[in-house]
Amino acid sequence: MAKRLDGRPVGSPTTVLVVHPDPHDGAAIRAALGTSRRLRVLGVTGDGDEALALARRLRPTVSLLDDRVLTSGTDLVAALARWTLVIALTGATERGAIVTLLQAPVQGCLTYGYIEPPDLVRAVHAVADGLGWLSPAAAAAVTWAMREATPLPARPDHPSSHLELP
Repeated sequence: MAKRLDGRPVGSPTTVLVVHPDPHDGAAIRAALGTSRRLRVLGVTGDGDEALALARRLRPTVSLLDDRVLTSGTDLVAALARWTLVIALTGATERGAIVTLLQAPVQGCLTYGYIEPPDLVRAVHAVADGLGWLSPAAAAAVTWAMREATPLPARPDHPSSHLELP
């Protein structure tokens, strides 16, 4: 039988842990994920230490982690990533903040204000399948960071606003 990245058989539900500091928002995320028959939410917590204990015990395929959740003296993203694939949820829209977040071991980044409930479902499925997922704001931050890191050479015969593809 074919196996997914997490070792589970193809066709088995993707399991999810929701880590969000606001119980109402955590419940809304759980409800959004519940619209997919291929997803099963194992738990919702707003506490970083509890999230680590749940991830260690339940081994969810994917964890949705709000970047405001804290834990006692541990890098929560790195610790969670030992047991689960992590998608960061953030209210940050500043390029530097998003790029810094993406340097952690996350497979996706969803920016509040730029996501809808179906995006949560698609992001979880994509990450569980071994892909990444970025909301438009996160994709823009990555694009700008890459441009700053490796600027294109100036070409006087072409306007800088046009990209020439090979």
